[in-house]
Amino acid sequence: MSEQMRVTRRTIVKGAAWSVPVIVAATALPMASASVAVALAFTSGSYPVTGCTLTGVKVAATNSATHAALPGAPVTVALADGYTFIDGTTSFTGTTGPDGTVTLPDIKPPLVGATSTFTAVSGAASAVAPTTSPNQQRIWQAGDLPALPVGVTALQVNAVQGSTGLKVLTVVGSNGQIYQSVQDAGGAWGTWTNWGISGVTSMFTDPTNTINVGAVYNGGTAIFASKAALPALPGGVTVLDVQMFTNASGQAVILMVGSDGIVRQSVQGAGGAWGAWAPWALSGGTLVATDPAGAFTAAVHNSGTSVFAANAALPPLPAGVTATDISAKKLADGRFDVRVIGSDGNVYQSLRPAAGGAWGGWTKWGLSGATELFTGTVGADLVGAVSNGGTSVFAANAALPALPAGVTVENVQAYTNSGRRVVLAVGSDGKLYQSIMQAGATTWDPWGPWGINNVTAATVAADDSFTAAIYGKC
Repeated sequence: MSEQMRVTRRTIVKGAAWSVPVIVAATALPMASASVAVALAFTSGSYPVTGCTLTGVKVAATNSATHAALPGAPVTVALADGYTFIDGTTSFTGTTGPDGTVTLPDIKPPLVGATSTFTAVSGAASAVAPTTSPNQQRIWQAGDLPALPVGVTALQVNAVQGSTGLKVLTVVGSNGQIYQSVQDAGGAWGTWTNWGISGVTSMFTDPTNTINVGAVYNGGTAIFASKAALPALPGGVTVLDVQMFTNASGQAVILMVGSDGIVRQSVQGAGGAWGAWAPWALSGGTLVATDPAGAFTAAVHNSGTSVFAANAALPPLPAGVTATDISAKKLADGRFDVRVIGSDGNVYQSLRPAAGGAWGGWTKWGLSGATELFTGTVGADLVGAVSNGGTSVFAANAALPALPAGVTVENVQAYTNSGRRVVLAVGSDGKLYQSIMQAGATTWDPWGPWGINNVTAATVAADDSFTAAIYGKC
């Protein structure tokens, strides 16, 4: 959900304050009474950025023969590699003042940090100065975690409780690798360790087992979960959708649908090895879903026109409607609940009685322009949807308050806390919003933004014990 900047890795030698700026070229400058040869130079040998903006960058124009300052010289400075001026542009033209210098507008480094070069030009004269900035993206969990390796930004984050009861955060890096940090008994987060797999396209967790984490890697052709690689998929098959859960026997299960439309399942044995892929008797699969408690699974097949859940076919969707998202949830009263977003933007719901039997017909929610479904955790009837093209949220049978004007939902999470239902939404303005339905209430409190900006993703641990987010410090 973010653009990534390419970071050139090279060593920058920082000049001392008295370093002589490099003059690259000189040119003749038409002046009021005569032409003079112009020399350009930045007034500092390099510009390391330590904060959110760089101020006071100057370019000096001098007479290359006499070294006298040249007022009135036009100077154009160009930025690259994600650096911009404060107004968002990458080029500025100004005129030197009486002292022969021009001060540039404040400069913003790229969020991800980068090594680059500022370039100044006046006629045929030019000058350059190196700059470098740190990665300002961070993972937040009641405070900042250590910075990721140089040049790596987080695209996705997952939270779990480790086997020792400690918090664990795992991220997918922009380099296609997975990094993990573990919080120690004193509350300090450890440095990031690399899983050793590459080409990661997505990451997932087991909602029924707080320690299971998995990833799709090798460009979507392989799966790694619960500390072991799964059997190879058939040649040419990539993963379209994947879910993980723990079955009634305590075994981890991977449910996936491949690019060949086949839904497959693999079960992890007692020794940790994953079993062979077992295909479901479906074709044209597109999506899979699991109940957060592992009570049942579901799949969309027949190229989106049919749904299969809890070992039974659901009634046909309305004519011409295909499912673009699906959720599965066992409700507190024991009924099984399946909801889909239709290609017409409506949300459809089918229920199976607690005693079992056939699935009921599809009923339509009073929503339109639905873009995403989400579910809460075990024990709470917390199922919701983002609608109206991303501008509205509906959950637990009630509409949430309106988001600020112009803000759409980029990512949404839901969980329970001491009987309260909580929805977290990442807005298109880079803020993380939270709304709470208090225990026993039927309406949602107003949205309250967290105190972090440039948020791109949020996550909730499967046991609701903690939350985390990816954000930018600047």
